Amino acid sequence: MEAKTKSGFSVIQVVEIPVSYLRKGVLKELSGRELYKDTDDEIDEAIYDGSVFETIACEQSEMKDSPIRMNPEDLAQVEELAEELGEYELIRVNKI
Repeated sequence: MEAKTKSGFSVIQVVEIPVSYLRKGVLKELSGRELYKDTDDEIDEAIYDGSVFETIACEQSEMKDSPIRMNPEDLAQVEELAEELGEYELIRVNKI
């Protein structure tokens, strides 16, 4: 059931992931996929759709023998995050 405020506005769930948790190859794949990016140069945080890791995992599965495919460790992290975070609406990569 979708949560609502008293006035009937939808409540969304945001998961925060510290940038230090993500592998470099995963961060590279996230580049350009932001829904929103903070324009403050000091903060430079991004918000992604909750399905971003599932999308990356699907794209990678279609590139089985491609030389630009992610390395296995990066792909394992993407698949883990896709499974764990797929039910949330937004993902914020926190740099603070």
